[in-house]
Order: sequence, then C-alpha cells, then structure tokens
Amino acid sequence: MSENKAYDNKGLQKRNNGYWPLAVLLGVILFTSAIRIRLLEVPLERDEGHYAYAGQLMLEGVPPYTGVYTYFLPGMYLIYALIMAVFGQTHGGIHLGLLIINTATILLMFFLGKRLFGPLIGAAAAVAFALLSLGQPVQGVFANSEHFVIFLLSAASFWCSVPSILKDTCLCWQVRCCSERPF
Repeated sequence: MSENKAYDNKGLQKRNNGYWPLAVLLGVILFTSAIRIRLLEVPLERDEGHYAYAGQLMLEGVPPYTGVYTYFLPGMYLIYALIMAVFGQTHGGIHLGLLIINTATILLMFFLGKRLFGPLIGAAAAVAFALLSLGQPVQGVFANSEHFVIFLLSAASFWCSVPSILKDTCLCWQVRCCSERPF
C-alpha cells in the first residue's frame, strides 16, 4: 500500500505544499475583482443608500440618529463613512470599498483554512467563499452589512487560530461561542 502514490501520505503532502494553492488564490481574487470592477458603477441598492446617507451625515459632523431615524446600530454608518472618506462619496467608491473588503475576506478564508486544515482546504475555502459572495441570493454585488460582518468574524477566527495567542481572551471565547465548532 505504501508503494501506491495515491495512498502515500508524504507524496500527498508534497503535492499540496506546492505553489498551486497560491495560484488558485490569485486566480480567484483576479476573477472576483474583474467581476466587481465591472460592476463598480451599479447604482446603490436601498440599504446601501440608507447606510451611505447616514455615513455622509457623519462625515459632515452630524451625530448618528440626529438626521436619520432608524433602528440600525451605527456600526455600518461608521464603516460607510470610512469608505466614503477614503474612496469618495460615490457609488463607485462604496463598491470599491466592498471589493477591498471582499478580497481581504477571501485572503482570510484561505489563511484560516490553511492554518486549520492545510493548503488544499484553504484554497477550497477561498474559492467557495469568493464564488458564493458574488451570488444573487446574498446580494453579492451590493455592499450590505453581511460582507463586513463576515470579514470581521473571519479576522477574529483567524486571530483565535494563531497558536501563540492566549485562548482565554474574551474575543476568542466569544468567537468560539458564536461558531458551530470551537477551535
């Protein structure tokens, strides 16, 4: 059985540790970026307009909930204000901010999967997330709150997967409680 390369554990590790997972990662980032760049000038969706208006008011110095009456928490308004401060107060600037957040999340998915299960699973996780994040069921072309929440949760999960960090910190405990499977 050890003569057969399909069952040879060392051969499998050699094939998985090459540069192809990084090539797949680069390819999926280029693919999703090409789609998102083509859709930069798509008009704002209802929720995007709401967040952008509140973020614009924040940039003008108006405190949250003074000029906008809503039940949403101010986190998305702050994120939109930051994106519009960096990329401009246009729908193209907002969608460019989404492109950058989506790319960062794809990278986090790759490195989290690689850290926990190896480069093959890391590449598969990055590809799956990238393709699913573009889909219509999740309104992938619009900068809704889900994209930013997934980014923050992925960053926290990656942070908690680093062995040198104490696992008893409050953030790691919260991430473990909110996820299906504790690390």
